[in-house]
Amino acid sequence: QRTRPLHELSLEIAVVIALIAYVSITNLFQVPISHCRRRNTMTSTDRPQQSVGCRILRGFLTTGIVTLNLALAGAALVFGTGYLYGQPEDTGRVSAPPLVQVATMRPVLVESYSVKRRYAGRIEAARQTDLAFEEGGTVQSILVDEGAQVAEGDIIATLDTRLLASSMEQQRATRAALMSQQDFAQLTMERREALQDRGFTSAEAYDDARFSLARLTSEIAGVDAAIQSIEIRLEKAELRAPFAGTIGARRIDEGATAGAGVPVVTLLEDRAPQLRVGLPPETAAQLSASQDFDVVVEGRLLTAILTRIRPDLDTSTRTIPVLFSLEDAGAVPFGEVGELVLPQTVAQPGYWIPITALQEGVRGLWTVLSVDADGRVAREAVEVLHVAGERTFVRGALPDAPILATGSHRVTPGQIVRPQAEG
Repeated sequence: QRTRPLHELSLEIAVVIALIAYVSITNLFQVPISHCRRRNTMTSTDRPQQSVGCRILRGFLTTGIVTLNLALAGAALVFGTGYLYGQPEDTGRVSAPPLVQVATMRPVLVESYSVKRRYAGRIEAARQTDLAFEEGGTVQSILVDEGAQVAEGDIIATLDTRLLASSMEQQRATRAALMSQQDFAQLTMERREALQDRGFTSAEAYDDARFSLARLTSEIAGVDAAIQSIEIRLEKAELRAPFAGTIGARRIDEGATAGAGVPVVTLLEDRAPQLRVGLPPETAAQLSASQDFDVVVEGRLLTAILTRIRPDLDTSTRTIPVLFSLEDAGAVPFGEVGELVLPQTVAQPGYWIPITALQEGVRGLWTVLSVDADGRVAREAVEVLHVAGERTFVRGALPDAPILATGSHRVTPGQIVRPQAEG
C-alpha cells in the first residue's frame, strides 16, 4: 500500500482548521444578532430606538460575514491553484500506446505481364450436308429418323423406281433384238465375203452387208449406254450417307414428292467437332499450327488444334474466321458457345500486388499505403491495369519501400506503425 506524502496531509489539516474557524466566527457574529432580536420583544415605548440600533448592527455584521466568505473563497482558490501547479509531474504512471503491427510486402518492378484473353465462338460439325435426290420422284421409304447414327454408305431414303425398272426391261428387250440382227448381219457379211473372193458377187453387196453389221453394233452400244444410265438412276434413287455421322433434321416423310435438290435430311459428322472463332487480324497472324490451344466448353477444358485460317475478313465484325478441331470433345451439342483461351504478353512495366493492398481514392483513382524506414505511413497513387484472381497488376511511381499488403483500413497516412517481416 502506497504511503501518502506529508504535504497532502498538511493540506487536508489546513482545510479542516479553516472550516472550524469559519464556523466559530460565524457563530460569534450571530450572537449580537440574536440578542438584538430578543430586545425587540420589549415594550413598544422602547422598540423604536432599539430597532434602529439592531438594524445597524445587523447590517454591519452581515457585511462582515459576506466579506469573510469572499476572503476565504479567494484564499482557497489561490492556495488550491498553487498546490496543483506545484505538484511534481508523474511521468511514470502513463505509458504510450503500442504501435499498430501491419503486414507489408515489397513490390517488384517487372517489364511485362501475361493475361489470358477469351474469345467466344460456336461449336459446329466438321462436316454438315443436306442430303437430297438428284432427280425428283415419290419417296418410297425413309430408313432413319432424327438423332440416328449412320455409317458411311448406309441407305437413308429411297424413291419409287417402277418407271425406271420398266424402262430397263424395254432397253434390254431392244438390245436382245439388235443382238439377233447383229448375228444375222455377221453371217451375211461372211457369205458375201466368200462369194466375192470367188467372183460370184459384187463389191457393192459385200459393202452393204459390212456396213449393216457396223450399224447394228452401234445401235447395240447405244442401248447398252441407255441401260447403264438407267442403272445409275436406279442407284441414285437410293439416298446414301456420304460419311458417318448423326441425322439432324428430317424434312420429308414417306409418300411425299421430292423435287430434285430438295433436302430430305441433314447429316452431321459427330467426330472431332470444330470451333469457329472470329479473331482480330493481328492475333490471328500470331497463331501457329504446331501448338495446342485451350478451349472451354460447358465448363470443361478441352484441347484444340488449329485447322484453318480463312484469308477473308468479316466486314461486320472486322475479324478473321479461324477454325479449331476439338480433340476428345465427347458429346458436345452443335451450336454451343465455346471460349478460346489465348495467353498474351503485354509489354507494360508495373507491379504485382494483392488486391487487399488497394484503397479507393478520389475521382476513381486507386492508392496504396507505403511504410518508410521510420515506420511512417504515406499514401501512393497507382493505376490498375489487370486483375487476376487475388492479385492485380498496377503501375505508378512507388517508392523503394514496402507497402501494406493487408489491413490498410486500420491505419492512416502519417501514422507510425510497426511492420512485420516483408513478404
